[in-house]
Amino acid sequence: MRPDQTSSTASMPVDVAIVVDQKWRDLPGAAALAVWLEERHGLTSALLPYGRWRETVVSRRPRALIVTHMNGSRNATIADVARRMGARVVVIQTEGRPNNVEIMEYAVGRNLNAAAVDLWFTWSETVRDYMLQRSTMPADRVVAAGAHRFDIYSPPLKRLIVPRAQFLNKYGLDPSRPTVTMATNFTCTKYSRTNADFLRSDWKDLGLSSQPSFSQPDAFAAADVEARERTLDVARGLLARRPNVQLLIKPHPTEEHDRYREFAAECNERGSRVAFIGLEYIWDVLNASNVHLHRMCTTGVEAWFLDVPSVDLHVMDYHGWSLNLPGAAREAAAGCDLVRDLDGVLASVDHYLAGGRPPADQLASRSAYIKKWLLDLDGRRTEAHAREIARLLASTPRDPKHRPTVVDRVRVSARKALRKLGRRTWDSEPVDHLGQVDCRISEDDAARWLARVRSVLAPHIASRATDSLDDSSLTESCVS
Repeated sequence: MRPDQTSSTASMPVDVAIVVDQKWRDLPGAAALAVWLEERHGLTSALLPYGRWRETVVSRRPRALIVTHMNGSRNATIADVARRMGARVVVIQTEGRPNNVEIMEYAVGRNLNAAAVDLWFTWSETVRDYMLQRSTMPADRVVAAGAHRFDIYSPPLKRLIVPRAQFLNKYGLDPSRPTVTMATNFTCTKYSRTNADFLRSDWKDLGLSSQPSFSQPDAFAAADVEARERTLDVARGLLARRPNVQLLIKPHPTEEHDRYREFAAECNERGSRVAFIGLEYIWDVLNASNVHLHRMCTTGVEAWFLDVPSVDLHVMDYHGWSLNLPGAAREAAAGCDLVRDLDGVLASVDHYLAGGRPPADQLASRSAYIKKWLLDLDGRRTEAHAREIARLLASTPRDPKHRPTVVDRVRVSARKALRKLGRRTWDSEPVDHLGQVDCRISEDDAARWLARVRSVLAPHIASRATDSLDDSSLTESCVS
């Protein structure tokens, strides 16, 4: 049974259930992992949003359940129920680059509740070492395997990236003109006017507000609004001063979109030069770019992978977005042009559009950064994850003694009743209650990406059937 056969196998047992937290960040990598598990190891899988975890655990009884972190009460509950049902619990941190030391402590530090976790993947030895020093996780359950979602930037998955001309034509822009992309990450602006109570309670539940730079959620949200508007002022100035430049604006998947649509419409009153990019994958955006603007963002690092000049525009220094906080985000700035205003942006854009290259020290910083925070970019990180999961399941038979509770059965029955009434049960409404647009996966999303990934991965896996991954690139686990 293949992992893309979702509709007809909704109640059949499955080996691995993969929770996909974020459609625009996590789905392609999750699909690639599912295909590797099937094609190389013969393990069936299911892709699901967080909202469907209980139904999947009860109805499909996976031998392993993969989640993205272990912060907060929700994931603690998921892990407890999964273990009670006989499933192994695996964590793959899709946000595996902790931006700073406080996020590192929050995600893998001394208060980590990971007693139920059987296997934890980190992107790097750096995070693994910190985790082993600060948390109670035993070394044999933690594996540094790299960032599997970045395999899209290497063959064979790189073939799935949309060509530049095709992408720009889709948005009515001219492929022959210079194009600057801007990725935004002002993710708390949506809480400045509404849902402030949710932000406070969510950060408290997750344990994030215990960190000094995240202890004032209201002030954080207000600062995000101010920084966003200053950044848009710089973008407005770039367009005014460089009339031949086109601009693509790609907000973070969890940002509210209306403000950027308004900005694009305002700019296009004087000619179509700005495209709002709400529902696209970042690698397709970056592949259409001549210069990429961002703010201490992972997209700035991803631009390196496509040899796109990366400019870190830092108009404000505040709370968790401070260059004074040591960690991965600050270190990434050394691999980018770090600028703070319109003059800095103009200088960098002019340099690169004239054919300039990043200086040697910047390129050296990138290499050191990748080794420290990402382990490797060889296109084999998904393969490494799949191999370790297969090892775990080799000693995990399905145990018929484990049974769901009455509460489990009632909740699953309620969801099935909703389906019979025609209600959506994959939590895929276009805009959720927090104003986030199209972030949760649907069955169609999962099936589409599984088919796309399988088309390029299956022949590749078959051609390498006798090849083995070099063990030196992994921190070995001895999970029993």
